[in-house]
Amino acid sequence: MFYLVRDLFLYQPVDFDICVDGQNYSFLKAWMATVSNHPYYGGGMRIAPSARADDGLLHVTVVGPMPRWKILALFLTVFWGGHVRMKEVCLFTGRNVRIRPAAPVPIHADGEDAGEGEVSAWIEAKGMRVIGAESGE
Repeated sequence: MFYLVRDLFLYQPVDFDICVDGQNYSFLKAWMATVSNHPYYGGGMRIAPSARADDGLLHVTVVGPMPRWKILALFLTVFWGGHVRMKEVCLFTGRNVRIRPAAPVPIHADGEDAGEGEVSAWIEAKGMRVIGAESGE
């Protein structure tokens, strides 16, 4: 919990452009964006409660601008999927997703560090493909 609170005060939200199946969305000062094909995220958090591994869709969860104190509430509710009721949380589904942050942000793939920068993901007939592009530093 110490690291969560510490990082909460150090992290700066970032602007994101997200494209889902050709539909473009922009978010100012978003805290995070995730792409999932399963409801659970590290440690049992239900980041995408309606996601199913076999539905042929990617589920995108974006946490938009919100006060830092509310991030703590979001963290608690994500274990049962209650965060999706927060007005700052946006959900999308599609087969092709591209996330472009305005500034380099860390990318994690299945809990592992995967660089930083832009992310593209798409569903294939028998799986999912994810590509993370480095920031080019």
